[in-house]
Amino acid sequence: MLVFFICNACNDNFTSSIPNVSFSFTIDTRQARYSSITIAGHFVTTERIEAGSTRQLGYGGLIIGQSLYPDFDNRIVYYAFDRACPVEAAEFKLEQLELVEGGVGKAVCNGCDTEYDLNNAGAPRGVGIEYLKTYSISAIDSYSFLIQNR
Repeated sequence: MLVFFICNACNDNFTSSIPNVSFSFTIDTRQARYSSITIAGHFVTTERIEAGSTRQLGYGGLIIGQSLYPDFDNRIVYYAFDRACPVEAAEFKLEQLELVEGGVGKAVCNGCDTEYDLNNAGAPRGVGIEYLKTYSISAIDSYSFLIQNR
């Protein structure tokens, strides 16, 4: 299976409300924890600190998954977002987003009630106007992905 992806790039002049954290993290979709991201519209979350280590994954953890919508060349689009809410981070608070049950590709902040469309690059709906912070995600092989921020 040949897997394609898009890395969401931001304007060089934009400064995210989410503090920058350098990390590198590999996932294997053969592991039960990550297997659902091979289905369009499915996303999973990680905690801020990787289980069994002291390594931080993003500022507030990660949301990783596959968009319902392919790119203009009909290729599969994978996203890796920071799990921290930009609205709350702008106020120096860490509020982790939660996936919406039954809402394919949606996450919500319980602090400010902003809902984010994970299928559309983390577009906000509510009081938030800033898109979710994205990280580089690239296929290593048919099953593995590297997510990183340097």
